[in-house]
Amino acid sequence: MEIFYDEIIKAMPAGPVLIAREMGSRSAVFVPFVKIDGREYVLFEKRAKGIRQQGEICFPGGMSDKNLDKTTEETAVRETAEELGITREKIRKGKHLGYLVSSAGLAIDVYMGRLLIKSFSELTPNASEVENIYPVPFSFFISSKPDRYMLETEVKPMLFNENGNREILFPAKELGLPEIYHAPWKGRKASVYVYRYEDITIWGITAAIIYEISAIIINGGTH
Repeated sequence: MEIFYDEIIKAMPAGPVLIAREMGSRSAVFVPFVKIDGREYVLFEKRAKGIRQQGEICFPGGMSDKNLDKTTEETAVRETAEELGITREKIRKGKHLGYLVSSAGLAIDVYMGRLLIKSFSELTPNASEVENIYPVPFSFFISSKPDRYMLETEVKPMLFNENGNREILFPAKELGLPEIYHAPWKGRKASVYVYRYEDITIWGITAAIIYEISAIIINGGTH
């Protein structure tokens, strides 16, 4: 069946989409705002020992579960409730800020919202996932510029596994691609933001998200 351009355009979504989204895992994070005693806080977690990226400062979130989540928004809310020990009724969904693509190619849906609590003592973090929680005044991010560093990634079409055997991930030579792709090649350079607040360091994806939010406010809603 021949399909013509006008039909193709008509079938396209109304707004931009994240291309190749289905090639990777679906995941989401939730940026929790909490207002207590007239002050606005952003709540961060420290990952518990024994889990992936242990000890890092992050927002609640994780991978989508196709058996539990119909959307990534449901993922963000479910993970927040599970990690912070709070009922879903106390999580007010606010806005889908957008998508973040990490230097490793992971695409993450970023949601913002409010926790309807009067004290941080109402939270009972899941010890298997969360070592501690850290409320940081949002005003800190408005008044503080992050440090900025650069990282360079490397793309590996092959590697040696735990048994010492060579494992081909991408058969560039067999596909007839240029020789440059037969061995590891340099990826792109990526900016890394770092905030230091009291005794915690907020960096990477988490810092990029809060930087984006604060930059939008500083620039009057346009960024």
